[in-house]
Amino acid sequence: MLDSSDSIDARSNRENQIPRPTLADAHGVLARLHGPDFPAIWSNLLATAALNGRETDDDALDRLLAATRTADPVTSLYGRSLAIRVAARRHLTDAHSIIRSAG
Repeated sequence: MLDSSDSIDARSNRENQIPRPTLADAHGVLARLHGPDFPAIWSNLLATAALNGRETDDDALDRLLAATRTADPVTSLYGRSLAIRVAARRHLTDAHSIIRSAG
């Protein structure tokens, strides 16, 4: 079972407070969700997204999120939740920039 310490949002970042999720974050959570079935699921996701699993750029996570849409229901639901986190972080970062520039 995941708890609040598993949240990527629990880590701090001085500038934005909420770090952007990474491929490594997705790897860790999916490994805990799927247990012994994880290696095959991860390999399939990486192949679908044309990734090697060592990428660190934002595009890699976006491609992985697209691959989760056609995956098993658990992976797909996790992908949707991670996409919501990415979007929420983007909106919060944009709002922070607007507020900072207005003040």
